[in-house]
Amino acid sequence: MIRTFIALEIPRDPLSKILEIRDQNFDIKLGVKWETIEKLHITLKFLGDTNSDLINLINDELNNIILKQKKFELTFDRFGMFKKNNIPKILWVNFSKNQYLNAFAREIDQMCSKFGFESELIEFKPHLTLLRIKNEKLVPEVNKLCNVKIPNINFVSDKVIFFESKLLKTGSVYNSIKSFIIS
Repeated sequence: MIRTFIALEIPRDPLSKILEIRDQNFDIKLGVKWETIEKLHITLKFLGDTNSDLINLINDELNNIILKQKKFELTFDRFGMFKKNNIPKILWVNFSKNQYLNAFAREIDQMCSKFGFESELIEFKPHLTLLRIKNEKLVPEVNKLCNVKIPNINFVSDKVIFFESKLLKTGSVYNSIKSFIIS
């Protein structure tokens, strides 16, 4: 078994703009360990433990979905936080509603359910995870970011990656199993 997920890659230029906004509005002296730019993506489907025998079958089905998919434009919307027991745990960047992205994620979810993976019960919420908040003293500073207005940053993402995720003591490491280009 390997731990896997399917993600939409975000081009480097719009990511750099978001990180620039973040850095302009956050006190860097606080010594926060941000997610690296290489790890920023939209998770379309988290599979978790995946039988190695399914990898090629999933790749084939994913390829079929992507061959029918057309490119679509995305726009960053705002900063926000996911909370657990009302305590902020994750700082993220949200995307403006996009029917094409939602339909794409739904189709991937349905495909994965054919292989025994559970269908998503909650609405798809595309986002980039910027920070895992481990120190509650950071919450006031993180809250400031949630009030920052993000200018229109529009872009097209055309690369889907099927990743393996290894959990290490130093954090997770992602390795590409296969990449697909939306044409």
